[in-house]
Amino acid sequence: MMKTLLFSPPKYNGSFITVNDCCWGTGEVQVLQDRLLRIGSFLLTQGDEVAFLDAGMCGYSWVDVFRDLKKIKPDRLIFQVVPQFESWQMIVAEMCSRLEIEPIPMGITEDHEEHLTEPYETYADHGSYSLGLPSWDKMPPIDFNLFGGYDPTYKMTPVIQISDGCPYACVFCPWSKKDFKMLPVDTVFANLRDYKEDAPMYLLTAQITTNKTWLERFCERKKEFNLNFEWTTDINAREIDEDKIELLKASNCTKVVMGIESTNQNILDLINKKITVEDILEAVVLCKKHNLGLTCSFLYNIDPSEDVDKDILLYKAHKSFAPSPGIVKAYVGTKMYDELPEEHELIMSMGTNPIPVNPYLKSAIKKLKKWESVLK
Repeated sequence: MMKTLLFSPPKYNGSFITVNDCCWGTGEVQVLQDRLLRIGSFLLTQGDEVAFLDAGMCGYSWVDVFRDLKKIKPDRLIFQVVPQFESWQMIVAEMCSRLEIEPIPMGITEDHEEHLTEPYETYADHGSYSLGLPSWDKMPPIDFNLFGGYDPTYKMTPVIQISDGCPYACVFCPWSKKDFKMLPVDTVFANLRDYKEDAPMYLLTAQITTNKTWLERFCERKKEFNLNFEWTTDINAREIDEDKIELLKASNCTKVVMGIESTNQNILDLINKKITVEDILEAVVLCKKHNLGLTCSFLYNIDPSEDVDKDILLYKAHKSFAPSPGIVKAYVGTKMYDELPEEHELIMSMGTNPIPVNPYLKSAIKKLKKWESVLK
């Protein structure tokens, strides 16, 4: 029997390192490490002894982590690779080497292999040959008994990933290179039935609006199990309609997140968003009509034709959504990253690892400051 420890790192400059399949970075609130825990749940079914150490949630330093590793003495340590935070991953590798623990880094996208440094090459295929993992949509539900050792002063934000990949192909998103698959509804509910917290649930997906049959089945099952928790999910402006909004509202969905990115059609076309400005306006009006909470993301650092004033005008005209402006990053494994000219400087960094971005960063920062002044 193997003794496996799932690992999430200490905070970085006071913020949690947040990892999921479509993006990563730092945040004020810790989120459920969905895929990591799903892997652990699978290993439990194979007879492994599995534990989970979330150093950020426990308020641990690296000294505390080393102490616990010496005490637990796992055979292997599984953690998720975050390219922008290579420094802490090398610390983990060094600790594992000293304590004779097998490190197994799990890549977020299939294209990370060439970017991983020693000692990661051995496990460049996500460790699947050593772990015997099934495909993502065949993974078992999360066993929430893995949550030992959490600091009760922190409130978990449960994020359950219910799909993989995306039917669209936005140039900045790692999901765009994967086939779109929804988890079976029964697998999702096996997770939800076991979750005991009363916090609102975030069901993470490229967009829940793509498969109406799946959505109808999900809402039916939620009612059958008498699960009254509030929940948030992701939608696509091109796909939302009255029927889908009514389904969401009836099942106690209180908020949706919509990546509109821009009110400039040129920008939408450049990033291959496959929606129109008219789609965006109709979706905003529909959500307002049905009193469905809405968060809209806006992205900058794409092209000089970005029009932050027009984006802000949409917000002021409706005041029915929470704007979430940000700077687009060229993540490893995306079309945006693949097509960056070599001469582009590495001018933005998180942790010690620079992120290549295009030359419009200074302008993008000014646009974020405009949003700040509006939202004060």
